[in-house]
Amino acid sequence: VRSTHFPKRLIPPLTNENLFGRDLMMCAYCGKTLEKRALTKDHIVPRARGGKNVWTNCVTACRGCNNYKGHKLLEEFDMKLLFVPYTPCREEVLILNNRKILADQMSFLKSSLPEYSRIHNLH
Repeated sequence: VRSTHFPKRLIPPLTNENLFGRDLMMCAYCGKTLEKRALTKDHIVPRARGGKNVWTNCVTACRGCNNYKGHKLLEEFDMKLLFVPYTPCREEVLILNNRKILADQMSFLKSSLPEYSRIHNLH
């Protein structure tokens, strides 16, 4: 689980919409890309087992994988994460949430993204 350090005021809110956007609407366990209504937020270390509700402990999961995983830890679960969760930057959330970004604005925002951002290849 990647640790990123941003001043607290720069950390985007951990909402389902922002999480699903960061993960490109893809289940972190089976790799299926689904519509928002078929997705859930999964805590890698379950909250019932001391996990926190933070970006680096949350991934997008389909309902089937989330139900199958339940309250298990990754080492107790026979599936692996397909990607490492991270805290997105403000620019990433702007790109994901704003459908009316002009081409030059998009170029500027994308140039500010960290190299590990999953949205570098979005159009």
